[in-house]
Amino acid sequence: MEPREALPGVLAPAYEGGSIANLLPAMLRALGVPAQGTLPPLTLPAELAEGVERIALLTLDGWGWNQLQRGMEGGWAKLAAHAELMRITSVAPSTTTAAIASLNTGLAPSQHGLLGYHLWLQEFGCVANMVAFAPAAGGRGLDAQVRPEDFFTAPTAAQLLGQAGAHHLNVTRREFLGSPLTRMVYKGGEAVGTTTLGELLVEMRGALGAMPGSAGVVQGYWPSIDTVAHARGPGSAHHAAELAMLGDALARELLDKAHDPKALLLITADHGLATIPPERVLRVREHAELRDALLLPNWGDSRWGFLQSREGQREALREAMQERLGPGGHVLDMGEVQRLGLLGPLPWCAEARGRVGDLVALPAPGHGMTWPFSWNQPGRPPKEELLGRHGGCTPDEMLVPLMALRLG
Repeated sequence: MEPREALPGVLAPAYEGGSIANLLPAMLRALGVPAQGTLPPLTLPAELAEGVERIALLTLDGWGWNQLQRGMEGGWAKLAAHAELMRITSVAPSTTTAAIASLNTGLAPSQHGLLGYHLWLQEFGCVANMVAFAPAAGGRGLDAQVRPEDFFTAPTAAQLLGQAGAHHLNVTRREFLGSPLTRMVYKGGEAVGTTTLGELLVEMRGALGAMPGSAGVVQGYWPSIDTVAHARGPGSAHHAAELAMLGDALARELLDKAHDPKALLLITADHGLATIPPERVLRVREHAELRDALLLPNWGDSRWGFLQSREGQREALREAMQERLGPGGHVLDMGEVQRLGLLGPLPWCAEARGRVGDLVALPAPGHGMTWPFSWNQPGRPPKEELLGRHGGCTPDEMLVPLMALRLG
């Protein structure tokens, strides 16, 4: 399914059957597990899906399609020679919180409500960092008021599999175990924490081998491509080296050493990244014309901004923002966002309707936006200085690979 250009420079997620949100429905169908209420399943080749009893899904944070094309050698070329390689889309915004939620529910962001890295949560009266589930400007975590599992109401892959008597295991970095986002999107399943890539791949391989004769899914998540691309840029030598080492490790530990004719391996990503020079990042808080027209700080991501205007200021805000997004940037009202299907199909869930504001700003390619909060993490570059960014709908951000291969 070819991605559709909704506006000049804006690719619409292929929620009809060609996005990461359609992958879980395809997995459930292959395993014979009911998937009522999800998006349509992505179509996997019959020879790959037939007779599958176990599925390993590895999500590589930030592994964009265009990045893979530039680095298609070594382990990646070996994997591609044994796999069906498909180009699919992320979701909008193309960011980890929204994308991981879609991968784990089979729903679009408009349906599960986890719409971005930062979200306005009216019930708590703040813009929240949704990875930490805490106020973006700092303060006590919101999990002191509500359990993350209860906050996120969409049924997860682990829950859907469990209802059918199938197994689910999440293999991730040890520091993510018990984190608020993990508790939201992986609720209902078991989890194993790892420290290194080799440990993660061996754990995934061993988990597949431990469930012969029964249906199940092993999910893995690895963030190193995203980490390097944010700090060094997705076109840097550092990023290319990380990508090459990762491909070699996956080919060796999964393709060469995992032998299970009833197992299907899927490798995909939550989003890609684009290079954004720091001097092209709009610091919204520093512009009085924008600040005075906004009721709240902009939220979402640095390449997709939700805006809530003050009463009577919407058109003034729209015009002032449009002037600052760079050539080819867009400011859309929610009617336009719905008509273009960027966040997903109608009807939107109640949570989504309360978290979107009245405008969306899409900076031009090569441009970004931020409301500088004060919570930068020690030892990491300030968010305003990152070279790689995502959240928008350009090909670099929106297009991701899907590798599918049998392990027998």
